[in-house]
This record gives sequence, C-alpha cells and structure tokens, in this order.
Amino acid sequence: MAGVATKTKERIDWLLDDLTQRFEAVPEVARAIDTWDVVDQIRYTEEWMLHFDKLQELREAEQAGLLSGSQRRRYAHLEQIVEANLPALRQMLR
Repeated sequence: MAGVATKTKERIDWLLDDLTQRFEAVPEVARAIDTWDVVDQIRYTEEWMLHFDKLQELREAEQAGLLSGSQRRRYAHLEQIVEANLPALRQMLR
C-alpha cells in the first residue's frame, strides 16, 4: 500500500511541476507565438487540451484530500498562476 501512496505523491509532484512551468510560460509564449511556424502554433494550442486534463486530475486529487501540506501550498500557488494567465491562454487558443 505504501507503494501506491508513493506513486500518488510522485504523480502529484510531477503534475504540480509540469503545470506550474507551463502556466508560468504563458505570458512569454503569448508575446512570441505569432512569430512561430504555423505548425508549431497549432501543436502548442492542441496540446493544451492534455494540460487541462492534467489540471483537472490535480483538482480532483486535491478535492479527494490526497495532497500533502506542501503540495497544497504549491497547488494554491498554481491556481493563482492559472487565474492570472488564463485570459492570455484563452486568447491564444482561439
């Protein structure tokens, strides 16, 4: 059973790291995306559906009480970043 808990903790840590990095990068990407190749623009925007799925997975883990204290703090920080950068992201995803 400890192995499952370890895997869950590792998965949550990975989700927090990955999503924080991606959402923090949104302002920079928003400034540069128009200079990218069209294929790269499409790839970037299409991949966001996967990232939103990961965010939902993390939100469900939080609601289920699976996050440790430090993970909850990191999650709260992530949600602030999401809220701040979501308008720019939505603009790019149009």
